[in-house]
Amino acid sequence: MKQLALLVILSCLICLSSGCGPMVRAVARGSISEEKGSIPKDFNEGAHTLLVVKGDVRGVNEELEESFQRYQGESLLVTQDELKAERYLDKETYRYEFRVGVFERDNNKTGVMEQGTIRTSEVYLYDRRTNQSYKAGVTSSLFGALINAWVDKLNKDLEKGDEKVMASAEE
Repeated sequence: MKQLALLVILSCLICLSSGCGPMVRAVARGSISEEKGSIPKDFNEGAHTLLVVKGDVRGVNEELEESFQRYQGESLLVTQDELKAERYLDKETYRYEFRVGVFERDNNKTGVMEQGTIRTSEVYLYDRRTNQSYKAGVTSSLFGALINAWVDKLNKDLEKGDEKVMASAEE
């Protein structure tokens, strides 16, 4: 019991001293996978360009630009209006969208932290061909931590796809 209490206290101290971003990122990483249904099973198959949809909340676009510099696949940052352009109508080349949804929710019922309305975000993939959203079920006001966790996991998924291709080429 003492070990559990020490672990809880240590976790709180780490969160308070370093911010909650690393903790949110770790929780999100644990929720993002093909097995958990948040990444499409065929995401790493075939050539496609991921459309990264810009938001209208301050800081989101900067975080998307910075995070997707690390993305190992093909991607383009686009606005909602640009998605309607003829150039992006091809749902094979531009099959998936990466989206950040920001919304407000009432915090009065939770009984934790401050009372009132809080802004939170959800990051997800949207399959334009099947009209299906792939969500991890993790929301946070720290959208940067969520975006980074998704980029990390998508890169790992792309690496798995590369390993499959190399293995079949060796056969």
